[in-house]
Amino acid sequence: MLRHFSLFFILVSLVSCSNIRWFGHSSIEIITPNGTKILIDPWINNPKNPNGKTILTSLHDTHYILLSHGHGDHIGDTRDILSNSNAKIITSYSLGNHLLSILKYPKDRVLQKNLGDVGGEIQITPEIKITFTQAIHSSEIIDTKGILHNTGPSVGFIIEIKNDKTVYFSGDTDLMFDMKLIPLFHKIDLFIVCIGNQFTMGPKRAALATNMIKASSVLPVHWGTYPLLTGTPQQFKTYLDQFSFTGHVYQLDMNQRVHLK
Repeated sequence: MLRHFSLFFILVSLVSCSNIRWFGHSSIEIITPNGTKILIDPWINNPKNPNGKTILTSLHDTHYILLSHGHGDHIGDTRDILSNSNAKIITSYSLGNHLLSILKYPKDRVLQKNLGDVGGEIQITPEIKITFTQAIHSSEIIDTKGILHNTGPSVGFIIEIKNDKTVYFSGDTDLMFDMKLIPLFHKIDLFIVCIGNQFTMGPKRAALATNMIKASSVLPVHWGTYPLLTGTPQQFKTYLDQFSFTGHVYQLDMNQRVHLK
């Protein structure tokens, strides 16, 4: 009887935890215990994802798409996902209004109540609260005529899931002292951090950022998609060891889904 009870407890625990899937580059899916499906910077059909095109057609039940900034490798496949789902976009006020006015995204998918700015919080469901964080990075979109439009500041997201985990998606940011403030307000269970170098932090700065926010676990992203991104998870792990990081380091295979620890 005790053995059966223990097995039941383990199964219930797995069901009641959020899970996460990495599609390559910075593209992430989070599914909460209540079944809410969130995509972040969904470049699913990126050059390193052999199943990207097939997976893209399966995302019809996505609820929210979080966009950290306007670059093509982060807006990615958003328009295709919108055409195949009822997903709503969550992003900065500036980028959201550029998506409407320049790229002509549907108005019912870019709602003003889902737009915010650095330091702001929105409660998107009773289960999920999102805080917009600073990200030191540029943000532009290109219109159908090839003209570049600045879309204001980049952002990151702190995603608080009630009775579960808190995830900090840093966006394409550099290391910054503001990261020291984050653990004063949030206990970060998972830090999703860019390590590619040249356009974002490299592995050493990302490792220091991980320590600054006192993350329990970390997932490196934005690496290996193309040759200019020279940072590697192995380098990142070496620097984490140098900074005496004792948390868990996720090393996910492409499209692998795991329950958050």
